[in-house]
Amino acid sequence: MSDTCTQLTHSVSALKVCLLYSTVFNYLNLIILLQLDSQPPQDEIGRNLIPSVARPLQEPSATRLARLPPLPEGAAHSERYYFLGWHVTPAQLTGFAVNNNFPCVFTYPTSFDGIRYISWKSGYKYAYSASGLVENGEHFEGQFPGRGKDTVIDIIMVYVNKRAYAHRRPTEVQLEKLIQIFGSKPRWFKDGKCARDFDDYEMWQPIR
Repeated sequence: MSDTCTQLTHSVSALKVCLLYSTVFNYLNLIILLQLDSQPPQDEIGRNLIPSVARPLQEPSATRLARLPPLPEGAAHSERYYFLGWHVTPAQLTGFAVNNNFPCVFTYPTSFDGIRYISWKSGYKYAYSASGLVENGEHFEGQFPGRGKDTVIDIIMVYVNKRAYAHRRPTEVQLEKLIQIFGSKPRWFKDGKCARDFDDYEMWQPIR
């Protein structure tokens, strides 16, 4: 009888040990799973694919103003304004109207018809033509002599760092459409004219 009780006691003890090991094993697995769930997904070399708090990418807004690239260093103290836009020759401008069968103001297409097409297609009404200063040894198609020793190019601008025109920043949707038209993002150009001659551009009215 005593041998039977002893065997029973040993069996109960072994069962308790097994239950203890099982509990500890399950607890450790739970900790590992919780740690894995708290980490962002990773690719095959361990880089995080998304941040820990994922948010969907925002679509371009028709009302939210576009974020513009920072101005070049020293722009705030320059004697000339800076235009954000694209270099384009008169022939290329005219081509925008011709290639898209856009109606002309006169009996023949002109570069102004190209500007009107850009305005109509993008919905942005202040895409003016201006002159950009050629700097830093760059070379552009169609560049020509400016005032004094300056060399300038024709550009289409969509923003100028002039306080009175700050409200003319394009919306995100308008800028996206402009990028599609020109095939590239805009860049900053220093004005081919001095600030005192800025009004020569006559940028007072929207393009119609």
